[in-house]
Amino acid sequence: MTRSMLAIFLAILLFTSFGCITENRIAPVKKEIIQSRELVDIDGDGIFDYGVYEFSEINEQNVKIKRRLSVSTVTSARYTSYEFLTDLSLLETDGYLETFSREKKIDENFCANKIGIPSISCIDVRTCANLCSANSMTCKKIASEYQDVLGGSMLYFIQDAHDIDNAVFEARNLVLRLRTASEDEKNVYLGKLREITAKIASINANPLIFHPKLNLCPHANYGIGNIVNASKKVGNFSTEVTGYNYIVTLEVEPLLKEDLGSNMNGIAVEDVIPVNVVSNPNILSSHQSITSAVNGGKVIVGWSSSKASDAGYILYYKFSSDKPPEEVADSFVAPAITIKTLDLSVLGPTNSLFVLFYGITNNYPISLGFAIGFTFIFIFFIYTILVLAVNLIIASISGAGVAHGIKVAFGKVRVRWQIDGAAALFLLIVGFYISLFLTPPPLQHLTFINSFYYIISEPWAFAGFALILLGSVIGYSAVENLIKIIILERIYGVSVRAERAAYLKDIAILKEKINLLKKMVKDYAAEDFDVSEGYDAISSIPAEKIKELEKKMTVYSRAMLDDYLSRIDIAIEKLEQKKKLADENWPAWKAAIVKMLTEHNEVHASALIAIPESLRAWALTKYMKENIEEGLVLEGMAIKRRKISPIMLIKEMVSAGLIKGGIILKKENIIGAWLEGDQSPTVATALTLKLRLYLTSLAKEMKFGELASFVSVGDQFVYVTMKVDSYDTAIFVNKEKFKDAIEAWKKKVRMLSEEG
Repeated sequence: MTRSMLAIFLAILLFTSFGCITENRIAPVKKEIIQSRELVDIDGDGIFDYGVYEFSEINEQNVKIKRRLSVSTVTSARYTSYEFLTDLSLLETDGYLETFSREKKIDENFCANKIGIPSISCIDVRTCANLCSANSMTCKKIASEYQDVLGGSMLYFIQDAHDIDNAVFEARNLVLRLRTASEDEKNVYLGKLREITAKIASINANPLIFHPKLNLCPHANYGIGNIVNASKKVGNFSTEVTGYNYIVTLEVEPLLKEDLGSNMNGIAVEDVIPVNVVSNPNILSSHQSITSAVNGGKVIVGWSSSKASDAGYILYYKFSSDKPPEEVADSFVAPAITIKTLDLSVLGPTNSLFVLFYGITNNYPISLGFAIGFTFIFIFFIYTILVLAVNLIIASISGAGVAHGIKVAFGKVRVRWQIDGAAALFLLIVGFYISLFLTPPPLQHLTFINSFYYIISEPWAFAGFALILLGSVIGYSAVENLIKIIILERIYGVSVRAERAAYLKDIAILKEKINLLKKMVKDYAAEDFDVSEGYDAISSIPAEKIKELEKKMTVYSRAMLDDYLSRIDIAIEKLEQKKKLADENWPAWKAAIVKMLTEHNEVHASALIAIPESLRAWALTKYMKENIEEGLVLEGMAIKRRKISPIMLIKEMVSAGLIKGGIILKKENIIGAWLEGDQSPTVATALTLKLRLYLTSLAKEMKFGELASFVSVGDQFVYVTMKVDSYDTAIFVNKEKFKDAIEAWKKKVRMLSEEG
């Protein structure tokens, strides 16, 4: 797969994505119709304790809307007469409560095992849903589609069970004091038992039990008969309703679940409750992110989700009201719903491939992998055909011919198709093994769209799908490259003589250039020039490779030859440019070295910042070879002056432009004399000696003491004789550089003294 092919594929994906998401608002102005109701009295007091109202489906624009309303009754009670309580009757009362606790625990654990929390609890929606998902495949499917409804309902269940335990604990503590308790204290005890009854009703009104999309736990009375008996042991009582707890669920799902043109990609819901049912919007609650606000005589409940869903959506919220369920149920009108629909009809051919492969393999990861893989293959094939067509048209217009057009279209081809083919076969084998033997099957039949959710949720399924997809695409790439190579080899065969001659000529040129590069490397290396790049280029093209190129001309060998020629040309060009740079700048670099030697008697490569780093060692070596008489030595990456001669000292000062010549004597003996331009210093030396005698005699006659120095100033030069340490010297100085020359001369002569 080439980068250009990938770019084309991404462009097609982007093109087909824009404009595919549409928003449809469904706002049927109609009253909700109650389809059925089920009201249950669990304690036999003549007042129903919980119930479920189902409303008729609303079908609009290929969308089904279904409302359900669960209700649990909250009651209060007071004793109307009292039994005579004995220790035995109180023990029986406590026994009823203990028996209730055991029976309640049995029913509670049955549901808890179903939802994955038999011995642990959870404190948020995500954790609860994940625990349930890990418990069973059924729960895992529900969690993937309705995570917030499942997790929220589990939290309701946990809270109600916890409240029952607290109420039982408090009631059993009150039992011990009932015989001597006042009527108010006995009614407090009765209130705890009514609270238990209300919480049992609340559990039975939980979506975990009544909603068919969850349906994880059965209805149960949790041993409510024991609560009734514990209540009657104290006396007769009357019960009245004080309010109701409601849970509203709104289910929205597509009518055509296998239609690629109507996949839900988000939803917004607005439900309406009259203010006479819920006067304060703040009492509405949900574990979903709902909004509530009063608008006129209505409370507007809003909720939205951006999650794509193949199964649909469920909105749920909870509230309390003193209005009876018949009145509440009769107040509902159809909600307003805005649905984002993702039109995937462009993937119709891919869906057909998915159905075809599933019919053959009966395996979702394999079917989806091949379906998506073959879609990619089709796009790559179309891209290859378009590239070929464009190049053939251009070649025909320019008169280059069909063969040239095919060469341009197929010229950059991966020649190692065998490796791609082997890799593709390996990926397919591993993908088949994972998909067939390691991937757990889904719980139900999957469509093309919801198979994606299955693949994402199952790691093994995703691994099998990915390997099948990659294997099919890489396999196609190998086959395509093989076909291209065959076509190119046949086309090259048409002009094989001319191309063979040019090919052999290029090999000969390559050999000549390699020999030239070898000579350059040898010559430059002798000058300590940096030739590492040249060595690398030569070593990368062994003689055996050139012999192999001479045996057979193929697309691969032609490409290799061009690559070798390019390597050698680049290496030669770099060496020539580097040598040219060094030669052109050598005078300036040499001056910098001379200056540093004059000042410091040594030069380190790191100090030559004006010289490229790769040429500093060469520059130091070249200077040493050109100035052997200076007695320089190379130590590491530095040259140092270990031996200083009087002649060298004078020459350095002359080279630095400070003096025109000089004479050095020690103990009346001339140890060094040199003038600029290699003029003979004989006359100047003789005259200097005579002048020195005259000056010494004059100093004695005039009683000046020992002669230290003498200066004679001319128009352009100054003649100076001076004593420096144990040396008597004479120098001819440029007038304008007098001060600098004197200081440098003293320093140099003292260095000579130190060497001595």
